[in-house]
Amino acid sequence: MIFNGDSALKALFLSGVIVLNACSSGSNSTTTAETPEQLTITGSAVKGVIANADCIVTASDNSTVLYTSVNQTTPCTNASGVYTIPLSPVPTTPFVVEIRGRLGATMTCDSPGGCGNGVAFGQSLDLTNFSLKAAVNPESTSTSSVEAHISPWSDVAANRAIALAGTGGSISTEDLQQAGQEVAAVLNNILNLEGSADAFTQDFLSINVLDLNNAASATVDSGEEKGAALLALASAALFDLVGTGQTITTVITNLNTAFSNDGVFDPNATANNIEDGSLGINLNAIASSIANVASNLGSVVDTDAVTSINTFLGGEATLTSVATEATETAAKKAEVTNADQDRTRPIDAPTQTLTADQKALTAAIQLDNTLRAFTAVSNTTEGANTPIEDIDELLELGNADALGLLRNITAVGVMAAEMLYDEATRSASYLSSIGCTVG
Repeated sequence: MIFNGDSALKALFLSGVIVLNACSSGSNSTTTAETPEQLTITGSAVKGVIANADCIVTASDNSTVLYTSVNQTTPCTNASGVYTIPLSPVPTTPFVVEIRGRLGATMTCDSPGGCGNGVAFGQSLDLTNFSLKAAVNPESTSTSSVEAHISPWSDVAANRAIALAGTGGSISTEDLQQAGQEVAAVLNNILNLEGSADAFTQDFLSINVLDLNNAASATVDSGEEKGAALLALASAALFDLVGTGQTITTVITNLNTAFSNDGVFDPNATANNIEDGSLGINLNAIASSIANVASNLGSVVDTDAVTSINTFLGGEATLTSVATEATETAAKKAEVTNADQDRTRPIDAPTQTLTADQKALTAAIQLDNTLRAFTAVSNTTEGANTPIEDIDELLELGNADALGLLRNITAVGVMAAEMLYDEATRSASYLSSIGCTVG
């Protein structure tokens, strides 16, 4: 679907109206919710099942421990990775639940290729030094229970929300929503779910991740079967990214480092982002690893388990189709990388001190180049994909009206993936109209 600028603004305006209308109850009456005496947090911890681990709940600014099982005789998670935490008094703002390894804690290997040090699929790893988080919103002061299922992907969302809050800051509801949306977007991108009824949303924390080792007898909440299976495959895939001298903890740390600052993974980090590249974390690698897990899982589980997983995936989806789609996604990310290497070059930092408007123009130019790299995959017109090179000249030519339009183009381009090619072309046309050379 291609939108023009007017229809894009209308779409943004209408979406705002819908949100505002949804917030209205149609009545001026108000009610005061009673705060329950206790909040019960329930969930499971799965990156492979995490058994006999500790649970720690902290305020979102990490200033106060609200609950801990550390030094208690009985661990928090049971043999199936399930946990229950009673909180009193009840927090009314977002908080963080952490599953932490302790003496006797284990993780069941969920990778068909094994988990290193001779640990095969289905066997247990020691988890003395390991942790995963989930950032939780109690939703309202009248809620007496909340679900928080913990996985590597909930950990990525939690650390992104913490980064959005800033050092020493408290996570807001908006931080949680943004982080959840960004992680959901990554999963939808890799698993080819964008625009489908099965697409992940910011509320994926409520999905109980499938235990691949016991798939034949596993149960998950109704309506969440496909999400449970896909999250399990995406979590299992991370063992494929463990390099020489690394552990799964290293990979999860790198995953968070690559994502927490900007809420994205580059298509191929080695070409697009030096920091992410050195970590070995990128969309191409993650998609390839998911394809590898889906392709080889049938060799380490029985036929009943494969049937069960395929049933969870639902419809025409199977482990084979997931592997095929993930392989295709990885190939597309490699194409984006090649286009990026061929068509864009680093922009030299401007020599003068930037004003606020000049900074906005700089960001718009950089977005323009990024958009061109993406459109290069589906459009072979050389002129439309030529990058802007002389940033100093553009900064001198920029004026308030031009900068305002460029900021609008930037916002629209980010918010609507369908508009990438259209907005890149409009950016180039407008820059040309104000005297800028664009290839």
